[in-house]
Amino acid sequence: MQSLQRDIAEFDLGLLEENQRSFYQQFLELHYRLPNNVKPEYVQFVAEGGVAASYDAIGKFAASAGREGPGYRLRYSIVLPVFLHFVFNRALKFPYVFSAVGDPSREDPDLMRWEGSAIPFELPDSLRLTEAVRILPGVNRPEDAARASVASALSEIATAFCAFHEMAHVIGGHVAYRADRCSLAFVPEFFGIRLLPRSELALSQVFEREADLIALNSTLALLVSDPSSRSYFAASFGIENDGEQYPYHAISVLVFALTLLFLYLAQVPTGLGLSSSHPHPIVRITYLRTALRLAATNDLGLEIEDLDSLCDYASEQAFKLWNDLGLDVPALAGANDVRHYSRSVRRAVERLERNHELLYSRYSAYSWLPGSAWKTYS
Repeated sequence: MQSLQRDIAEFDLGLLEENQRSFYQQFLELHYRLPNNVKPEYVQFVAEGGVAASYDAIGKFAASAGREGPGYRLRYSIVLPVFLHFVFNRALKFPYVFSAVGDPSREDPDLMRWEGSAIPFELPDSLRLTEAVRILPGVNRPEDAARASVASALSEIATAFCAFHEMAHVIGGHVAYRADRCSLAFVPEFFGIRLLPRSELALSQVFEREADLIALNSTLALLVSDPSSRSYFAASFGIENDGEQYPYHAISVLVFALTLLFLYLAQVPTGLGLSSSHPHPIVRITYLRTALRLAATNDLGLEIEDLDSLCDYASEQAFKLWNDLGLDVPALAGANDVRHYSRSVRRAVERLERNHELLYSRYSAYSWLPGSAWKTYS
């Protein structure tokens, strides 16, 4: 990757075409979109420039949140949204995915492989970064324009979740705690440090669960509560913006996007080992789905039976797609059948919840969230 590192020290958005520049710029600004229950001091801290976001010119899927002087910086590799766009373009090439959108009969999955893998996590050393950012969002683009638009919207949702997840590491006090109490002054993602002492492993997984839940809260607000974003996503997915059905369909779209995101992240090398600093991807999908149900019923007043039906279908489509791509769906160790598998997932989620209760006191003094906020997530 040396040539990529020599390419440019920090990516210049001015090198992109206007529509691409807008696509990238919006994610750098997402750290201003805060959950509605953060402490007022944090809102002021952000307004004063205490949290910044930037892209790094590295050619692999990565992100981190870290200390920078008296404030914090969120860093995303410039290819993070590019690879997610690649994934969702591939998804929409299958006619049964969002089959009511556009003309699915024009699509052909065309299982072109990327240097031995159906999906990329790292650019080949021979490909210049600037070329990759320009070319890859269009690779395997759906033939139908409406389906291509949905692929782009899905990549924006998944990328927004990743951006909010990094912001959540600051809001939750994870970065500050690590900087003060541990050897790491940042929280790495995906290609970050995997081998942690047992004493830190449970805490690291608690951090990830907490960041996922905060990010879910923010992404759901982006989809449902923000007027301009809601209008954009309603148009992209063909949902009536002002109708009562919009939240149901928007949440099912979010379930599909996040399921595919975590199935993708599950392919990261070494990401599923017992010493992984992140919970198992299927465990993450499970507790996020539970949190979505709570938010839908408690905050949005939706009918849970109707919502579950739509979300179950979205999940089934995502798993079927992954299987049809010829990619593994990661299984928990020792889960030999569906019943055992379900129990293993449930036990893992319960263990994370218990660890959160036990370990929250360690870092709560660094958190910008009131302790009562977790009642809405449990």
